[in-house]
Amino acid sequence: MKSKIFVVALLAVIIPGITVTAQSSADKKSTVHAVTFRKDNLNLAGNVFLPAGFDKSKKYPAIVVVHPGGGVKEQTAGLYAQQLAENGFVTIAFDASHQGASEGLPRFLDNPINRVGDIYSAVDYLVTLPYVDANRIGGLGICAGSGATVKAAMTERRIKAIATVSGVDVGAASRRGWDGKGSGDDVIATLEAVSKQRTAEANGAAPVYVPYVPEVGDTTAPQDLQEAAEYYRTSRGQHPRSTNKLLLSGVSYGIMFDGFGQADKLLTQPLLLIAGSEADFQQQYKKLVSEAAAIYSWPEKYFEGKIIFSRSAIAPSFGSVTRQVLDEVKYLALQEGILAEPIYTAKHFYTARQIMKDQNTNTKSLIINSGGSLGLSGFQEKLKPVLY
Repeated sequence: MKSKIFVVALLAVIIPGITVTAQSSADKKSTVHAVTFRKDNLNLAGNVFLPAGFDKSKKYPAIVVVHPGGGVKEQTAGLYAQQLAENGFVTIAFDASHQGASEGLPRFLDNPINRVGDIYSAVDYLVTLPYVDANRIGGLGICAGSGATVKAAMTERRIKAIATVSGVDVGAASRRGWDGKGSGDDVIATLEAVSKQRTAEANGAAPVYVPYVPEVGDTTAPQDLQEAAEYYRTSRGQHPRSTNKLLLSGVSYGIMFDGFGQADKLLTQPLLLIAGSEADFQQQYKKLVSEAAAIYSWPEKYFEGKIIFSRSAIAPSFGSVTRQVLDEVKYLALQEGILAEPIYTAKHFYTARQIMKDQNTNTKSLIINSGGSLGLSGFQEKLKPVLY
């Protein structure tokens, strides 16, 4: 994304009382192992990353890393999984069912509910590993993988904390457009086309595919998608199993999906949202934050912690992992969800704006502001982030 990237000097600046110890690249080297695990009657392909100095007699916290729509485990998801492993976690990045090296027919079907089930199965696999602490499992969703990750966490209580990077709910994007401002009038026409194609395939016609991202150089597409094309469709991140194909006859599954629905009732785990300060896709974050915070709108409401606040406006580019992202996901996993005792212990929850006005509020978990991505870009002036 074309974004203003702000990073803080140390994690201690983000969260008082936390220090970060520098490690050499040699000390942080992780190892990766190809694995397969079962999801119903399918074999899913994954890569498990183990920390440097891995000791199979120990118990490690683990993170399930969920790839973007149309991506595969060797791209962005694998990069995050690797770098989190270098910081002490067992991580797994895997190909969604029907995609990449995972099984499933028809090919290139992207059903978000299937992807939720994939995450359940990844957790099933992790809890069988003797070196994984089953009480310290988190989830990290990237782009379209975020909607599935958030939805999975609502009903998968073994996931103790979740984070999203450049999160997208594909259902909302399908119904209301990438920027969330569409009327939705063209959805019916899309569904008519999908139904027509399903009838054709039922009578023996060949599948039809549509692209996830535009062609490189298509300036009519939203900026986020143009930059996605520059990653997925060029040598920067292109992979032979990431084909930019989406099965047309399965598009209706995405249209009906609501990744953030029921967050106010079911999303009780700590949540971190990370996004660019100039992200096009703002309505997603507004919806999730408003729903998750709705029942905690008043100072007299007490809570056990829902949403982590990102104290700086950041924007991970496609195919990169900023120190800010890494530190914040690591903090979330270690302190707010996967360890027993979180750092913050006080009672009151305020709205995001009240929190920013009162920096002395000792909240156990603070609400996220991803810079302009929440439509709250005025906060950036108050944050005065320190650069590395």
